[in-house]
Amino acid sequence: MQEKHKQFNDLILSYMSGDISDKDERLLSEILQSNTEYKEYFYEIAKTRAIGLIPAVEKNKKTNYNRLMFRLKKNVIFHTYNNRFPSFARVAAIIVFAVLSGITFYFIS
Repeated sequence: MQEKHKQFNDLILSYMSGDISDKDERLLSEILQSNTEYKEYFYEIAKTRAIGLIPAVEKNKKTNYNRLMFRLKKNVIFHTYNNRFPSFARVAAIIVFAVLSGITFYFIS
């Protein structure tokens, strides 16, 4: 039993660090589905880890928000510029059409 508990703890550590193999992930899943005590233990560890990560997330929240707003503003400016070009092209096409129509009407008359 002690060996199984150690193996389970190793699987949890591998899972939480993101270094778990597919085979070990299947084994962890099987253990969690078969044993409610291990399942409860796993959720307690996951909850404790999540609570531990909150300060890190809070610390980087302002930086991440500023980075996101910079990217959004950059994309808005880029898309605004791109949206102006088709409008300019339409206006230019209308002016060219009007000038050519006027020239054509002048020579036909």
